[in-house]
Amino acid sequence: MSWFAETHGVKFELVRAAPGANALGPARNEIRSIDARLVPFDARSMADQIDRVMFAIRIGVWGYGLMGLFGVIMASAGVAGVTAYSVAQRRHEIGVRVALGAGKRDILGLAMKEGAALAIAGVTVGLAGAWAFTRVLSASVEPVARVVGKAGSQPLLLLAAPLLLALLALAACYIPARRSTRIQPAEALRGE
Repeated sequence: MSWFAETHGVKFELVRAAPGANALGPARNEIRSIDARLVPFDARSMADQIDRVMFAIRIGVWGYGLMGLFGVIMASAGVAGVTAYSVAQRRHEIGVRVALGAGKRDILGLAMKEGAALAIAGVTVGLAGAWAFTRVLSASVEPVARVVGKAGSQPLLLLAAPLLLALLALAACYIPARRSTRIQPAEALRGE
């Protein structure tokens, strides 16, 4: 089956063939037999056409993935920095707690509590924002609604992404929190 179309003086031909059959060669031969001066160009199979269109989408997906990875790294560094600053500001308090008999676990828990609060707040705000943004976007763009509908039926994805981000934030908090357990009470009290 074949049909022709013309746009801006350029003629297009669509040829249907059985799956796996090479239709390009016979189509070129047929065009040459009609008029030897006609030169078919940019002829490709539907699979090649789809690959050409999907290439740009794949590049976009990789780009967004790299930006997301960079964002996770930056967020982790920020949470680690905030925790380190908090530990430095509370050095005197931690020294007093250690002097009064607080164990390393207590000090680690004290420092990690703030990081956990930041992680929970970030995940909560992020999920609420993502939910609201996808609702607004899916109301205005129909293909987004189809994608959101498919993603909404995948609870593993909806739970795994925020959980992964929260775990990364807690891991970023762990290093400064662990350093807080090494504070010596005499040094901390002398420093004030």
